[in-house]
Amino acid sequence: MEKIVLACLGTYLEPSGIFGVLVETECYGTDVIKTVISGSHYSRAHTAHSIIHEVLTSMMFEAFLSKFPERLTELDALQVNCQSKELTSEEWNTTKERADSIQAAFQDYLKERASLSQSFDYWKTYVSDLFPIIRDLTNSLRSGDWILYLSAIERATSLFFFFGRTNYCRWTPLFLQDCYQLKDKFPLLYDSYMNGGFVVNTTKKGSGVPFDQALEQCYNRPAKVEEITSIAKFGDLIEFSYPIGYSHWGVYDEDGYVFHFAVADESELMSSIRSSLQRFFPVCGDLLLGETRIRRVPLAEVNVPKGVHALISNNRHVFTPSASEDMRLRCDALLDQDFPYQLFSLNCEHFATFVRYGKAVCNQEPPVAAESPSDGTSSETLTSTPEEPFLFDAESRLCTPLAESTICGTESTLAPLGEGPSTLT
Repeated sequence: MEKIVLACLGTYLEPSGIFGVLVETECYGTDVIKTVISGSHYSRAHTAHSIIHEVLTSMMFEAFLSKFPERLTELDALQVNCQSKELTSEEWNTTKERADSIQAAFQDYLKERASLSQSFDYWKTYVSDLFPIIRDLTNSLRSGDWILYLSAIERATSLFFFFGRTNYCRWTPLFLQDCYQLKDKFPLLYDSYMNGGFVVNTTKKGSGVPFDQALEQCYNRPAKVEEITSIAKFGDLIEFSYPIGYSHWGVYDEDGYVFHFAVADESELMSSIRSSLQRFFPVCGDLLLGETRIRRVPLAEVNVPKGVHALISNNRHVFTPSASEDMRLRCDALLDQDFPYQLFSLNCEHFATFVRYGKAVCNQEPPVAAESPSDGTSSETLTSTPEEPFLFDAESRLCTPLAESTICGTESTLAPLGEGPSTLT
């Protein structure tokens, strides 16, 4: 349901060109932005809409304060009062009334401007009416708030009709009708839902997920692995998309195996340190500390946290795949080799793209602003110049950087980071 709402919001905003701004500011790549607009990548789309909403709201509020400077003085005084720990109940009520007054004045300002400008009305509709639907829908699922969930679904129904989501137009009203009758027909189930029983909760507050999503993430993982192995071919890139926005990468081999960066052989002390860190960071899978080793393991045995979405991702990089013979030679030459793991210059994505394309690139690295030339002229481009990663050749000897490497008989060059779409959300 959330993805469909995100897709509707993307359809609404796409003609405005706002997604082009996200590409120009290097928040997302040209290919990845398509998954944001369509809502097919949940975390990226949700983050993008949160950014857009925050920026638009800030700009509107700045315009409001510019027109009514006396409100800025009230707001400053309100912030001082909220920081006081000695407010009485009467003072708190007074503070709340003043905050409500500013909020009401801001809403009146938005309505006034929207009546005078179609462009402003377009953005106000998104900020005040459309984005709150996905915000409330997500919050209701995370917190297990049944009333808020029904309210968000009811508001989303109008989006489904407006943007022609036929199946959701047909079945969402029936779903809501059944939900509203729960109290009379199934009071015990209604009480359970009112207490958050319509989502799967973990030990952390605000971490609820719908039952179908929990089923997909946990119990259906073997089926997902079987689905990938049934269609994947040797040399395909396997992306393990983490809930935190980071992705782990590997290269598919035959018979359900994958080549990837794994934990190297380590001492008992290092193993203990790693285990302790992974208990504190359970959403990160294997923490690679210092050394890593290229291993060939079954796809289902790659150590990733719960909630990871595994998929074949051959469209994240704009390069032509190498011949299968070259990819096989690279895998055989690098298998069981140890490397010094470097987050920004030699990570799992560098390895996977080198095997498939002969070019070691990583689209998850943040861009670094180029230094101004020594002659005083300004630089207008953003570049990233990480140290080039090293690889071992077939004889397990340290060879040249990838930019000069002729490993496996194929010359490779380190492509600039900007050549591929961003996958960091």
